Amino acid sequence: MRRFERRPAWFNGSAPSRIGGPNKAPDPFIRGIERDADGLLWVFINTPGKNWQDGWPKIAPGQREVRGSDMVYGKLFDTMIEVIDPRTARVVARAQFDGYAMSILTGKRAAFLEQTPDGDERIVIREFRLSGS
Repeated sequence: MRRFERRPAWFNGSAPSRIGGPNKAPDPFIRGIERDADGLLWVFINTPGKNWQDGWPKIAPGQREVRGSDMVYGKLFDTMIEVIDPRTARVVARAQFDGYAMSILTGKRAAFLEQTPDGDERIVIREFRLSGS
């Protein structure tokens, strides 16, 4: 058995995933890890969205609580995917995607929560692959 640890500067490493607030970005957190047929680890990390503030509902002065259903998670979070070779303990690929990966599925797939142009939310299944040399 072998152990390695990765500590990128953009990942604060705190154990709890905090949602932040209207004036504080959410903390990044690992949504899931999938091992592919080649032994590579696919790490799906939710990170603060580019416009994460737009994911918060309007809050009236003095209001202290909001309903979870009023949050727009597809704006609050984006998703970083890192592919790691555990034999060399190196990141072999990394990509940032718009939207919130809400569930990791087998076969290098993830369910993303997206907002349609008319404001409705939908679930989209995305499949990922490595390309190039």
